[in-house]
Amino acid sequence: MKLAPVVLFCYTRLRYLKRVISALQKNAEAGETVVFFYSDGGKDDKSWAQVYKVRDYIRTIQGFKDVVLVEQTENKRLEFNVIQGITEVVSKFGRVIVLEDDILPSKYFLKFMNDSLDFYQDRKEVMCVSAYNFLNFPKDFPETFAWRLDGGLGWCTWKDRWLKFRYFNNRNEAIQNFSDEELHELEFGGVFPCLKCLDTEPATWDISWYICVFLNGVSISTTHSLTCHIGIEGTHSRKSFLRRFVPGCYSPVRFSNQKVSFLTSNVERNMTAESFFEDYQRKFCRMTFFEKMLWCLSYFCHRVLCRVDDLLYRNGGKYAGES
Repeated sequence: MKLAPVVLFCYTRLRYLKRVISALQKNAEAGETVVFFYSDGGKDDKSWAQVYKVRDYIRTIQGFKDVVLVEQTENKRLEFNVIQGITEVVSKFGRVIVLEDDILPSKYFLKFMNDSLDFYQDRKEVMCVSAYNFLNFPKDFPETFAWRLDGGLGWCTWKDRWLKFRYFNNRNEAIQNFSDEELHELEFGGVFPCLKCLDTEPATWDISWYICVFLNGVSISTTHSLTCHIGIEGTHSRKSFLRRFVPGCYSPVRFSNQKVSFLTSNVERNMTAESFFEDYQRKFCRMTFFEKMLWCLSYFCHRVLCRVDDLLYRNGGKYAGES
């Protein structure tokens, strides 16, 4: 099996990047995998100093088939750094695995990505495969399934699918050909107001990709996440104590260190999975003011604990839950 290259986007967060690389090196396929680092430029002298430290570290990385560092000479912002990197790498190799400097992969991440790229190669309605999921599915739910949510946070795609991608600069540009029914479906009846992300400057790139997936096919996802978003969630091992009392309270995603043993051949939308997502969003939207305050408090407490983890790690320790 020819392994797909990894494109990894980074900026100034050296401590997170080191964790991601350490985890990626634990994948059995790492030694035969080429990793492209797209390092964005700084915004000012302070950020440039951090960028240079990140680039110096990247030049020392071993354990992969090859390491390629692409150094941006200016601050392109995440949106345009990502679009450039995916486009260049997938155009050359025909397929690509996408990571960022705060997406921690499990030791089976590369296997799942490469197996999926081979398995769904000729299923053109499959736009991408995601290794991330934050929903709690029943134990008897299929290990992998299709839906219209693109997932992101550790994913892969093919050249012919990425060619359908279009970056939308604003909301009006994105929805000009949508019917009211399609808009309702895109935002899950209003409980997933994703189009707000196109009102920012620059508009969020991954919402454009979600719209592309929505219009052209499906995404494959797994019920147990093989990645963890440490930039937001800190460590995958902690669980908010308030979660026991308030279901809507913040709780970090804990990734699985188990292999994905089943790739579904059914690429029809799993409406049950989409209903789970809609119910999750609706529950959050209907939280009382008090419940939302508890959610914010639980998130704040979690972030404090994660900062303690960071300090311990810098002093030679390990993050909670990491071996």
